[in-house]
Amino acid sequence: VEEIDEIIAATLGKYGLPDSIPLVVFGRSMGGVGATNFIRFSRYKDRVKGCAMNSPVTDLEYHSTERPDCAATIYRAYSYYDIPIELAVEIHSPVNFIDEMPDIPYLIVHGDADKAVNKGAHSDKYVPAMRAKGYNVTYVEVAGMEHVDLAGNPEARKLYLDFIASFAK
Repeated sequence: VEEIDEIIAATLGKYGLPDSIPLVVFGRSMGGVGATNFIRFSRYKDRVKGCAMNSPVTDLEYHSTERPDCAATIYRAYSYYDIPIELAVEIHSPVNFIDEMPDIPYLIVHGDADKAVNKGAHSDKYVPAMRAKGYNVTYVEVAGMEHVDLAGNPEARKLYLDFIASFAK
């Protein structure tokens, strides 16, 4: 988040753009964690007007056991914090900070053939929890779509890209 904040600051400065410029965040797979954490921790979080996620990881604790490679990936992502890794994972897991999310539009796209990030364990639980808190969440469930495969699903890809582009108007 700090690195992205620095990139945004440099871009705003280079092009003389105001700090108030609206932002939309998006991410796929672990990028879903990144998008939600940006919204939570960024110094630009008040500028975020929308969030799109494709096949997002929303439960890091579960994801660390989801596949044999996940534990090592999550360890590499969170081991540099000055706190126990379990606590770092808990703090950064989107399911644990739903109450802290801003009231903005969210789009989540997830395929039912995703074998890398189980739709039932992530989006199917996260979306109802977000909606129960009153958030505006559009959930696009794509039959037959594998992990993050918007390229193979033109309708879902168009919805995703149109959502992101809608904030540029």
